[in-house]
Amino acid sequence: CKDAISGVLMGDEPKDVLAEIDGAVLLKNVDSMSMGHLAKIKAEIEEKHAVTLDLDARSARIWAKDGNRDKAFEAKEAIEEAMEDITTVETLTVPVPVHLVNQVINDSALRQLQDQTGLTANVAKSDEGTGIRLTGLAGAIQEAKVLIERRNQGEGADYLPLTPGLFSKMSGKMWADFQRDLSF
Repeated sequence: CKDAISGVLMGDEPKDVLAEIDGAVLLKNVDSMSMGHLAKIKAEIEEKHAVTLDLDARSARIWAKDGNRDKAFEAKEAIEEAMEDITTVETLTVPVPVHLVNQVINDSALRQLQDQTGLTANVAKSDEGTGIRLTGLAGAIQEAKVLIERRNQGEGADYLPLTPGLFSKMSGKMWADFQRDLSF
């Protein structure tokens, strides 16, 4: 109990302090892009290393299923290596047909990705043609590349940008149309 109180007073999250007392290995101060990647590979890490992961916004708690903390530390190292790959800053140019450049560069999903990750997207012209030059974390670049390639093929984003009032301010007719569109 004394360790828990001391940890919380020193600024640690109560959940992290209690997990550590319970035998968990902690991974703290994880950026949102890395945490998103970790959420995607969570099941794979749990199965491969025989651990249980508990993820929060900025930290991960790792328990070995057999109680062996060494396994939890090995899993933590594997997670850190996986995150290292996506936290490297890179630059990539994704080809875009000239007639789609404005639509792609102004795509709301791409803008949202830029806001969330610090990614930059600029129009680039070269002898090979026109494209969007992406600079940022490797993980963010891969997400943006997939998004741009889908947009090039006429598809939209996988998610809607969060817009306050998008549904609550919708007119009755639009709401009925929306409901009909969603029905099978």
